[in-house]
Amino acid sequence: TVHPLHAARHIWPAAEMHNGEAKPGKVDVRCEFEIPDLVALKRARLILQVDDEAVAFVNNQKVFAGGRYDQALFVDLTNLRQGKNVLRIKATNYGAPGCVTAALHLESADGMRVLSSDTSWQGRPEGGAWGPVADLGAYGDNVWPKAEPQLSVLRADLMPNGVTIEPAQGHELTVEDGALQIASRNAATSVVAHVED
Repeated sequence: TVHPLHAARHIWPAAEMHNGEAKPGKVDVRCEFEIPDLVALKRARLILQVDDEAVAFVNNQKVFAGGRYDQALFVDLTNLRQGKNVLRIKATNYGAPGCVTAALHLESADGMRVLSSDTSWQGRPEGGAWGPVADLGAYGDNVWPKAEPQLSVLRADLMPNGVTIEPAQGHELTVEDGALQIASRNAATSVVAHVED
């Protein structure tokens, strides 16, 4: 079978590139698209593979959080509307190569329509102006391996009220976009986990 990201390109905002690689930091990429007949839409599925992590929004509603360079994740979308829709992916690169690779599969009575990440998308540094994205290669090229898509779940109520977490040495706790991030970094590795609200 054909991989659901087969037509996707690895992308990153062109303004945030240095010597052909994504600069460390936070960026946004987006794709605007039309749904001409919402009633005819049977399923909408977003598939993402990011390096290092991302939070995705459709029409300003969070639909995805997480990611790893070697993991393709998918989520079924339920908040699309007839007419104009906007998919925005807020990505973070902690260092080394970074990318966003995405495809939105829109299944209707007329067949499948796939919107894959490519140079038609826009990108920006966090809080900056929208501009072009850089094409870092086809899916499976470069340092990012092809991965079988797995279901991504936004989780709620993982912690009982009144519980506190204290970071251990070498760990950092932050809250971003409603998710608790637990980061562990040393000279050799960087691991970040999200706990959803």
